[in-house]
Amino acid sequence: MHDGKERFAGIIELNDIKQKLFEPGRFDKISSRSIMKKTAGYLKEAQDMHTVMEKFDITQSWYVPVFNDEKKFIGFIKN
Repeated sequence: MHDGKERFAGIIELNDIKQKLFEPGRFDKISSRSIMKKTAGYLKEAQDMHTVMEKFDITQSWYVPVFNDEKKFIGFIKN
């Protein structure tokens, strides 16, 4: 997800919204911001694999967002 200025704002994980998927009558009452969460960490695109693996160990995440030097979101790297 990104904010109005196209900056990365956070993520929405399927596990966090699974039960809400079965309540279609509430879809218009739930904002993406209310279910979004910040990531535990991030990487820059030029970082080496040692740093990448270290980030996975520190964050205990299955994926980490990657940004370029201008802080634009490029994508995720998955463990």
